[in-house]
Amino acid sequence: MFPNVRVYQSLQIIPCIFQSICYHISTDSIAVVGITGLIIAAFVFWMCTHICQCAVQDVCLVVYTVTVCVCRLLPKERTWVLLAASLVFYLWGGAPAALWGCGLLAVSSLVSYLAANTLRKHRRKSVLLAVVCYHIAVLGIFKYTGFFTGGAVRMPFVPLGISFFTFQQIWYLREVYAGTFSQVPTPAEYLTYSFFFPTVSSGPILKPGNFFPQL
Repeated sequence: MFPNVRVYQSLQIIPCIFQSICYHISTDSIAVVGITGLIIAAFVFWMCTHICQCAVQDVCLVVYTVTVCVCRLLPKERTWVLLAASLVFYLWGGAPAALWGCGLLAVSSLVSYLAANTLRKHRRKSVLLAVVCYHIAVLGIFKYTGFFTGGAVRMPFVPLGISFFTFQQIWYLREVYAGTFSQVPTPAEYLTYSFFFPTVSSGPILKPGNFFPQL
């Protein structure tokens, strides 16, 4: 249950807010829609944590609720809404470590995206192995440096969900290389796949053949 009734009441007005947005702006402007969704989701998060002092699970419920409402109201902009919600969720709290972690995983996503496009044109095993080694190296450096050095060396941050992120990137590349996934997602769609907030921290690994057709 919500510790403060104002949180529950806020959920009831969210659809009205986005319905008003739909009437007053052009839904063709995906940048406007995406930014608007990000601002309102961030506002709800701020309200819940700083005004109502909700528990973490209650704040998560608010984020889920807002995302579902927006996707229902703006079905054509579902990708941008999910991407905005995923970034808000990932950057929860605004800690510098979260910002650096998000940046690192965004760069790794770009590497996978470009490598996948290369593999579609030229199915070279060397390209696949190179990118897989890159992802494993990033995982090892940022998550296991402290373990292998006995705590003598520690990385300044460990990206949230980097293990599941790494295995999901490898799974995606494997399916592209094997030819079992032929769809070419847009950069925004691929970032949504990489940062999809219901699974970014603890999985399960999303199969591209099941995920992308639903966007």
